[in-house]
Amino acid sequence: INLVPRLKKLVKNGRLLNGFLYLLDGRVQYTFNGRVQVFSPGTLLYLPSGSVHIYEALTPTVRYVRVDFRLYCVTTGQEILFAESVTPLTRHLSAEIGEKFLCLARLSLNGNNRETLKKQSLLLDILNDCANLTVHRGTSAQSSRILNCIHFVEENCTKPFTLEQLCAFTRLSPTHLRRTFKAATGMSVIKYKNHCRVQLALKLLRTDLPFGEISDTLGFDNENYFSKVFRQYT
Repeated sequence: INLVPRLKKLVKNGRLLNGFLYLLDGRVQYTFNGRVQVFSPGTLLYLPSGSVHIYEALTPTVRYVRVDFRLYCVTTGQEILFAESVTPLTRHLSAEIGEKFLCLARLSLNGNNRETLKKQSLLLDILNDCANLTVHRGTSAQSSRILNCIHFVEENCTKPFTLEQLCAFTRLSPTHLRRTFKAATGMSVIKYKNHCRVQLALKLLRTDLPFGEISDTLGFDNENYFSKVFRQYT
């Protein structure tokens, strides 16, 4: 979408898809969970699926390009979310990343299914470029530990584990682990574990497995608790 928005203010109640928004002209403001952030041209924003936020144009004209998408983990089928809130992946984009993004937008607009693999490749290239920018700014040992912790939760979400085990795994104190884990994922450890289990449940519900067996497979104590968690997240 490459447009000058008609509405100066818009409340979005639950996005259906992940999205990238590349701001070309003007300034915009996003409010999420009471936090206000202002963005200028040259910023690439990540807009997560399911998020509720307020968009407001701060200049007479605002022009941006937006591409919506879904990403799934090949091995688990879980949908990949980078954060729960509107997140600037990088400010003042390099010309190379910006051109890749505009190329992705053009391919998405033409609706040609033959370009699907090229679009997927460009999307992954952009994500890789953004990750590399973060790495070049220097990742601390603590950041590496939290990433390992996130991967541990994702891979073991159907198994029981304690906060003490995670602290031993990351060599961080309980308070530090809680704070840094939430800063990285937008959720507590328990909420993130349940989020991962619900993503697996969405995949298993498309099979012929009985509800109770799905609940057992995902490591829930009983079907009622599974049902409660599933409703909370979907």
